[in-house]
Amino acid sequence: MLLAAGPHLSGFVSAEQKRISATIGAAEMVLKGCTSAYDLFVEFPAHAGRHRRRRRAYDTVGMRAVIAPMLADLSFYEAIPGLLDALSPWLRAGVPAMPPWEQSIASMRTILRDWRFDRSRLRAAVAPTIPLHCSDEFLAACRDLAREFEVGIHTHLAESKIQSVAGVQRYGKSLTAHIGEIGLLGPRFTAAHGVWLDDEDMRRLAGHGASVAHNPASNMRLGNGIADLAGMFAAGVNVGIGTDATTCSDNLNLYASMHFAAAGAHVRGPDPATWPKAEQIFAAATTGSARVLGFENLGRIAPGYAADIVFLDLDAPPSSR
Repeated sequence: MLLAAGPHLSGFVSAEQKRISATIGAAEMVLKGCTSAYDLFVEFPAHAGRHRRRRRAYDTVGMRAVIAPMLADLSFYEAIPGLLDALSPWLRAGVPAMPPWEQSIASMRTILRDWRFDRSRLRAAVAPTIPLHCSDEFLAACRDLAREFEVGIHTHLAESKIQSVAGVQRYGKSLTAHIGEIGLLGPRFTAAHGVWLDDEDMRRLAGHGASVAHNPASNMRLGNGIADLAGMFAAGVNVGIGTDATTCSDNLNLYASMHFAAAGAHVRGPDPATWPKAEQIFAAATTGSARVLGFENLGRIAPGYAADIVFLDLDAPPSSR
């Protein structure tokens, strides 16, 4: 439902409104103790001018960020097998055409080539939004672009059951296996969500040094399920914790996401011995998330690490906001 509503949620927002939104979001994260974030925003195709406005938002707040417009060359209705054919003729005529992938790659190349911000604080990444929404040629071009400029690559992987089933229908294998064959997996690769990863998928991600950004509040709100966090830890996958967007998780409070990551894992089984430990959740929110972002000197209070120290007022009443 969120993907179907996407064009209506973001299609009428001006570039200046997006800058204001990014500034408010960054301010909320900083107020909740979060000093760094992976920001993925809808932009078909990517636009260098709007990208600069987003960078300025984080620069104004003084927050670190990896900024990546989400890219695709197939619409939601083309991505899910049989969905376009199921529409009535007048609905089918209203499905927007996606830009050719060459245009998106050219725009991203301009953004990466002209990057002028301090990379210790603000970085760019390449984000083919969902594998099913991208042709194999486009995914390969994203892979090559990320390697050329030595930046991260991010996609929403196995977020919903329909993605998992549709991946097997289209490719005859899991989405993780398919993008692995294309060459996307590696230490700079981040998969958002991973709710429907199986054991082999987790081992494959771990073997390539890849990461998963775990967004439990969003997964529950959208009805996608509960990711196997304990299974990811056991397989050796690097896990970071995220909030996802306010459109699907209501806030950008990382403390709330840590709570949902811990409590949500209990839903998968009643045996406390199988539940992730508090230390694992904390590590995922700090050092694990720093690795997701590609910042090697964050997440610890130790010599050589950035002094991102957060002080909590224990006399203040708790708030989900």
